[in-house]
Amino acid sequence: MGRLTRTGSVLGTPAYLAPELLRGQRADARSDEFSFCVALYEALYGVHPFQGETLRELAQAVLAGRVRPPEREVQVPAWVKRAVLRGLRAEPAERFASMEPLLAALTPPARRMRTWVVATATVTGLLGALAAYGVTQRREARCEQEVEKLAAAWSPARRERVRAAFLATGAPSAAQAWERVSAALDAYSNQWRTLRTESCLAAGRDTSDNTAWQTAACLDTRLWQLAATTEVLEKADALTVQNAPQLTASLEGLAGCRDSPGLSSRPQPPDDLRPRVDAARHKLAQARAHLVARRFTDGLVVTSALLEELKGIDYRPLEAEVFLAHGELLGENDKPKEAEEALLQAVWAAEAGRDDETLARAWLELIWVVGEALSRPADAEKLIRHAQAAVERLGRERFPDITTELHHRLASLRDQQGRLAEAEQEALQGLEFSRRRNGPDSLRTANLLHQLGRIRMSQRHFEESLELHLQALELRKRLLGLDNAALVVSYNKVGLAYKGMGRNAEAVGIWRKALALQEAAPVPENTVLATLLLNLAGVSRVEGRLEEARPLLERARTLFEGARGPDHFTVVQVLVEQAMLYGDAGQHDKALELTTEALERIQRSMGPDTPRATLPLLMRGYAHLFLGHHPEARRDLLDALKRMEKSQGSGGAGAMSVLLPLAEVALASKAPKEALEYCERARKLTEKVQSQESEDGANALTCVGAAYLALGAADKAVPLLERAWRTLTQRSEHGDPLIAGKTAFVLARALVETRSSPDRARALAMAEEARTRLESVGVRGRPGLQKVLAWQRREGEP
Repeated sequence: MGRLTRTGSVLGTPAYLAPELLRGQRADARSDEFSFCVALYEALYGVHPFQGETLRELAQAVLAGRVRPPEREVQVPAWVKRAVLRGLRAEPAERFASMEPLLAALTPPARRMRTWVVATATVTGLLGALAAYGVTQRREARCEQEVEKLAAAWSPARRERVRAAFLATGAPSAAQAWERVSAALDAYSNQWRTLRTESCLAAGRDTSDNTAWQTAACLDTRLWQLAATTEVLEKADALTVQNAPQLTASLEGLAGCRDSPGLSSRPQPPDDLRPRVDAARHKLAQARAHLVARRFTDGLVVTSALLEELKGIDYRPLEAEVFLAHGELLGENDKPKEAEEALLQAVWAAEAGRDDETLARAWLELIWVVGEALSRPADAEKLIRHAQAAVERLGRERFPDITTELHHRLASLRDQQGRLAEAEQEALQGLEFSRRRNGPDSLRTANLLHQLGRIRMSQRHFEESLELHLQALELRKRLLGLDNAALVVSYNKVGLAYKGMGRNAEAVGIWRKALALQEAAPVPENTVLATLLLNLAGVSRVEGRLEEARPLLERARTLFEGARGPDHFTVVQVLVEQAMLYGDAGQHDKALELTTEALERIQRSMGPDTPRATLPLLMRGYAHLFLGHHPEARRDLLDALKRMEKSQGSGGAGAMSVLLPLAEVALASKAPKEALEYCERARKLTEKVQSQESEDGANALTCVGAAYLALGAADKAVPLLERAWRTLTQRSEHGDPLIAGKTAFVLARALVETRSSPDRARALAMAEEARTRLESVGVRGRPGLQKVLAWQRREGEP
């Protein structure tokens, strides 16, 4: 096909376009009839039936039905002239129903055969050639016009405007980001042009085959997405430049439109609604571009306006699409309750409109909003079944992004619930699928690597967790650029893996690198920065540098409260960390006050029975324990355990964090049998989810040993404590000295109290080990250190 005809020239095939095509309506048999009659008129009279010096003037004549008279006398049978003029009428309904009645009208009546034999022979000779010529010309003209729509999304002029916008931001990574984005968009638009031309020509050759029409509809939907994306890029600021790679990566693939005939399963509106639906979908694509660029407020402005427009458009599939985008934006903007309502509206509208694709996407989003953001596990299980059924109905291979997202959502939810075997299976299946369908160099693949890394951390496989997070970081560096602030999230995950291994110095180094990158970002003061500050404060607290941690927590709390409101779970996390800081300093009254405030806030925002209350209940239980309020401590810890088991199940990995303090309360309450039950449950849990040769496993063994010691069974306690000590000393470079110090002291006491062969010398040596480690953690180890020093004095240690 040659160069597209441009405005200002009447040359080329647009001269054969039917009026309805000029109005943007669909083609049918009457459109072919019009093109045929244009060609026949030219053949009979030697001139084009419509006159215009420019394409605009020509189009106006066609739309008005102004047929120019012949410039010379031509002998044309009257019935031929009448048939041709009828075929050239502007309104399709006024033409013949199809080519068959037109050709019949062109056939001469028998009684006039002799009179018009010469003219008839001329007309008959033209029919075969012109039928093919007219339809071919009309088809090519229509296809040129269809492909020309690409210019609205990605033309040389827009390309230059986007480049200028990027460079004008002055962002350090602007030039590099522009090179990546322009290459991606050039390739995308070239592929769209090729596939759209192929589908258009194929649709014209065989109108009985719906495959080509489905492909064309799919490609046109992708064009809206491209246009919306480039419009956002054209107004780029530094934040847009940062998120530009994610924007281009979010464009749905084009090959699927060609390779999967049923891909465009989304319902299409009737002709009378199409212009309004198309306009709304274009705005909706802009909202989605804002979502990917993390401009949630801008996106919500668009979707809120569209929700008002929907009231005048009775088309349920569009309603579903708008509510889905609105719900996604609300969820990302930390409004999960409002998001749930919008997403349910999307589900109902998609069901009514038979829009299976939007329905599947809405179910997936609800899994995250209800299961994770709102922590309602029972409701989430029902949503999972709906989502799985919706994806199965669509076809796993036909919509790879939806299938990948299903695995990601389920892996994340199962990880949060402590169902780690299921989480691992989902993540591994999703990773294999994403590498096969999205390719190894894909942001979706990187996201699944991070998710699997999180699961490995929950399983306490820290080395493997670190390796997965590092793989994801390197992949995202290649895709986003080395200086992109979006990498901060990946750096943070790597830092958490280092911290899990006890390699605090390396964790702090990574987080400080991320902090510098974030503070140089277009929007430095955000929740990502707050998360980094919270993590850095946690390490400072654990290492006993309480005054260093205090301002970091204050700043993190201010940022979270400003972005998400005073009752958000992230604010509650900061309050709990502040309470732990006061507890480490021996100010347990203040710790009790802060954990109570945290509990009230989370219950105010998420309801009195929310599993999210587990964390403040756990830490308030500790505060009560250190204040000697044993009944209150037991009450809070049992409440925390009940909520955790409701969320994760009785075998959830997180239960250990509650079982061990319950054992401490039982020991402090002189109930060693009860303590032993809790300790044994914790030990069995570590055997199930990880290993006793881990720090958690050693902690559980220490708990069992302490319970046996309290029961007067030091002989049973010693081998368990020796095993725990070996595990901890093997990790001495990276483990928590506080845990090792506590284990060493319990072992020292057990060695003295062993009936068969007390080992006083070794006991004193272990007490000294305990003293050294507890002193190393500063105020955190002070309560335990006081007990060790008193024991050493009592046992006669100089």
